[in-house]
Amino acid sequence: MNGKTSADKPRIAVVDDDSSMRQSIVRLLRATGFLPVSFASGESFLQAQATKQSACVVVDLTMPGLSGFEVRLELAKSEPGLPVILLTAHADPALCVIAKRQGFVACLPKPVVPSDLLSAITQALRQTRSFTSSAAP
Repeated sequence: MNGKTSADKPRIAVVDDDSSMRQSIVRLLRATGFLPVSFASGESFLQAQATKQSACVVVDLTMPGLSGFEVRLELAKSEPGLPVILLTAHADPALCVIAKRQGFVACLPKPVVPSDLLSAITQALRQTRSFTSSAAP
């Protein structure tokens, strides 16, 4: 059997209040072999306890309720090794420097360039695998 089962596919959480952006990212991820799960808010993502099953999180900066930065802070408490990618319609170099200092893997402008997002997810998954491998006894 050559195809990956859904259990083999990395689960990527997409957290964005913009339904068209969220669905666009979900379609891209599904088409490229990931298992996307989407949430319309940071609160719904955290309440669903999707952090345990996710290999990576893609989160919007500006949403009603918790912002992307606040979601990242919550994740740092419960899932410190979970990689998070920030999307923002207001990207500027200073914001991206702050995002990197706060532990985001990448800071990407919206509308996101598909190849940039896929590259950031691939980088995030590599970092996670190397972190997991180095932490093993």
